[in-house]
Amino acid sequence: MPFDKRKALQTALSYTQQGRLDKAITEYQSVLKADPNDLNVLNTLGDLYARTGNKAEAITQYMRLGDAYRKDGFAAKATAVYKKVIKLDSGNLPAQMHCADLYAEQGLVGEAKQQLLLIAEQCSRAGNMKEALTVYQ
Repeated sequence: MPFDKRKALQTALSYTQQGRLDKAITEYQSVLKADPNDLNVLNTLGDLYARTGNKAEAITQYMRLGDAYRKDGFAAKATAVYKKVIKLDSGNLPAQMHCADLYAEQGLVGEAKQQLLLIAEQCSRAGNMKEALTVYQ
């Protein structure tokens, strides 16, 4: 029997509404397995993992989503998703660097500079002076 994406999405939504988040996650994973490019499902999975306290998996889904948006030229959407990652893990350097790069690409020089300064300060506090100097440059 072929996979019925529409039915799986309805089931996942129903589980979510019932508060059965683990079952909803399982359904959304099956949808993503059938259609790995469904960005809405990636976002929803990230949100559900965050709600259940699984920060690592939420970050994984959000990073995939941000990377996909960035690749497709949706800088503002990518930035918003990387900000979700930073909200979950303020020390996530890849997400911070992506935000800084995207700000610069969008001509948001002030935001890019502010993001880079935060990254450099974080590296400095962590004792990673070489990385801090690279960011400052």
